[in-house]
Amino acid sequence: MKKKEIILKKDKILLLRIVVVLLLLVGIFGITFAFFKYAKSGKISNTLTTGSIIFNYNDASPTINLNNAFPINDIVGKTSSEYFDFNISGSIQGKAVINYEIYITPGVDNNLSEEFIKVYLTNSNNQPILGFDDKIPLYSELPISTSDNSGKRLYLGSFSSEDNIELNQTYRLRIWIDKNYEENNSNKQFSLNINVRAYN
Repeated sequence: MKKKEIILKKDKILLLRIVVVLLLLVGIFGITFAFFKYAKSGKISNTLTTGSIIFNYNDASPTINLNNAFPINDIVGKTSSEYFDFNISGSIQGKAVINYEIYITPGVDNNLSEEFIKVYLTNSNNQPILGFDDKIPLYSELPISTSDNSGKRLYLGSFSSEDNIELNQTYRLRIWIDKNYEENNSNKQFSLNINVRAYN
């Protein structure tokens, strides 16, 4: 019996050693895994960014109307005292870029073709905005808006927090009937709506 007891005792010791080694291995790997997992988290910084853009105009609505107007040449149209002023302002907190599109959409009761409507966008000092400095386009020649398929793009702009300035830009829009329009019916009407859309 002594031999059996000695063998059992050796088996117990061996089993106890195996259990201790396994516990040590699990403990070491568990601590190592937890350390690396902890070291990995916290390396990414979270930044909250916000921005806003505001579209202001002085009239009752952002609509321009041509009623019973006569055709004029571009020199007269560019200096006309009939215009629509509007302002776009914005601010950013954090790191961000705000892109915006100024676009126009046709009114509902238009009976004058957009192929005869000239469109001219300037700043408040009557300096032409990019795209209006070489040629004064007809409404029909303007590119399609990315914000509204029924609209025409006037301008794409952007500002960012890295510019260290707040956006505050006043625009002036003039429209007139092109000098090549020859129909003598004076009951023609054309209106358009000015829109601004901000996006990232």
